[in-house]
Amino acid sequence: MLPIYAPHRCIIIRFRLTDAAAEVIRHRLKEPFEDGSDAPFLAVVTADNVTYEQVLVNSLDSVELQAFSTTPTDVAVRSRLYECVGVTEGLRRLSRVFPAGTAHVEVEERKNARLRRGEEGGRAPGQDGRGPSGRAAQRPRPRPQPRHRAAPARDG
Repeated sequence: MLPIYAPHRCIIIRFRLTDAAAEVIRHRLKEPFEDGSDAPFLAVVTADNVTYEQVLVNSLDSVELQAFSTTPTDVAVRSRLYECVGVTEGLRRLSRVFPAGTAHVEVEERKNARLRRGEEGGRAPGQDGRGPSGRAAQRPRPRPQPRHRAAPARDG
């Protein structure tokens, strides 16, 4: 019998997996592709007192890859784009320009190019509180809170 490594062992014991499922956990589940798509997982479902085990693959399209990316670079790019064009249009544009689900490589290349030219320490326009045009970025104003009037006192 092959040794069970700690992370696998915890999963196998916690979910009381069969030997076949334990074998899948140890050897058949690989990391997702570099772009984050096609992430395999083991589904264990019990229905009518019968347990079914199946290896499935979660495939994400480019819009979902953009929406779920949590790298600081992608979050920053996505947030700035959301402010400009909204969530739906922002995700549509990002998925079209960066179908692999990340803008990290492009951002790094641009930052390095700016550093080589000696510009602003490699910071992108807008990171100084000004928009890409160099004008001060306008922040959305907070909505005024409704004022509640006290009900008139009844004499009584």
